Amino acid sequence: MEPNLSFWKKAFLFHMRHGGELLPLFPLLFIPLWTDCYHSVLVKQETDNGGEIMPMRAIWETLLMMPSFIPTKLKFFFAAYLWSLLPIIGWYKDFVYRIRWAMTSNVVVFEKVEGDQAKEKCEQLSDIVFRRKGTNALFAIPSILSFCVIVFFALTTAAYASPVFFWVSVIAACWILLPGSAVVNTFVYLSVTDNSALRQKRQ
Repeated sequence: MEPNLSFWKKAFLFHMRHGGELLPLFPLLFIPLWTDCYHSVLVKQETDNGGEIMPMRAIWETLLMMPSFIPTKLKFFFAAYLWSLLPIIGWYKDFVYRIRWAMTSNVVVFEKVEGDQAKEKCEQLSDIVFRRKGTNALFAIPSILSFCVIVFFALTTAAYASPVFFWVSVIAACWILLPGSAVVNTFVYLSVTDNSALRQKRQ
């Protein structure tokens, strides 16, 4: 498995490559739950179409998948929340369920499965992510990046009386939390499954 930080570099480059196409849809990129499934569709388009994406078509494809995606996603979310209320063993189980949660949109989009089948596949993938040590890309690195944004905000606002740095910090933090994490989730999925479309793109 490639270095965890490289997934975040690839996520950043993904949005840089397609920034012009996605800019008109900017608000859609920051809607929780939606952005996970939407970015999985966008990355699938890129891998299937030689680097091209179709953002408007991806909206329609995402809408079609939401009825199967949301129930599975919420099952993992509520399981993670309930386990998080228990100390030690509960925290570990919360962590496991969050990995399954991160894989949900990819399983629905790339493998076209839903319900119990999607749930089982997410459980299998979470085990692979653990074995290949991909959890840092999903949790540790975004936490570190978020901390860096906070430090940047504190230093710049103390030195300069300008709202520009405030909004840069807000956008950066929101990108890390939502669209950035969504793309990273998908690249981690592609890495642990050795997706054939990704292999073809690399050749």
